[in-house]
Amino acid sequence: MASVSIPPPPLEMEPLEMDGDDGWMVHPEDWQGLRAERRRRQRAAQERRRRQLAAQKRWRRQRAEEEERQLMQATPPTPPSSPPPRVTPPPTRQENCSPKQGKLKTMKLHRRRDEKVAAAAKPQSKSLPRSWWPWRTDADGSAPHAGECGICFEAFSLNDDDRRRVVFFPCMHAKQCLNCAMSHVEAQSASSGDVKCPWCNAQLCMPHVVVNVPPGAIWM
Repeated sequence: MASVSIPPPPLEMEPLEMDGDDGWMVHPEDWQGLRAERRRRQRAAQERRRRQLAAQKRWRRQRAEEEERQLMQATPPTPPSSPPPRVTPPPTRQENCSPKQGKLKTMKLHRRRDEKVAAAAKPQSKSLPRSWWPWRTDADGSAPHAGECGICFEAFSLNDDDRRRVVFFPCMHAKQCLNCAMSHVEAQSASSGDVKCPWCNAQLCMPHVVVNVPPGAIWM
């Protein structure tokens, strides 16, 4: 008697769907899992990007602070000037001049003394801004840090280092925030190496900016 082979029962095929991105055949119940995995990868990529931007901002801020410290160490402090000697008017001889003439001579001597004091103070006033580089504003963000950057039009702020007002030397223009000033200096240094002020086209003394704004800066 010949043996009869019984074929196996047919397999029940579950419906499949095509993933449009990679062309894989997936089960419908796995579709939500793939979408969740894709969203997870996107969030991870966004988090890595956010950390990279934060690290870059922190590095730029540290570099600006280091350049400022080097500049302050390289600049010797201005020694205080001694007051000019007091000019004592000579005694008037009553036998040679009248009281009115003696008073006129005394007034002339006082006028000469005032002129000498003013002349001695003029050279000192020119060197004061370099000694005032570490000057800081009040914590409430008053006058020097009010207004907005003339490049990005963002408001200045003492709470955000990138939004602090900075000043270029020696032209004393302070119309830009730290972020825009660093971008301007880096772009010109990379292209030609000749860094100039974006407002007056004056040659900057060094390719860096100072965070602490001195008196006498041009705000507007």
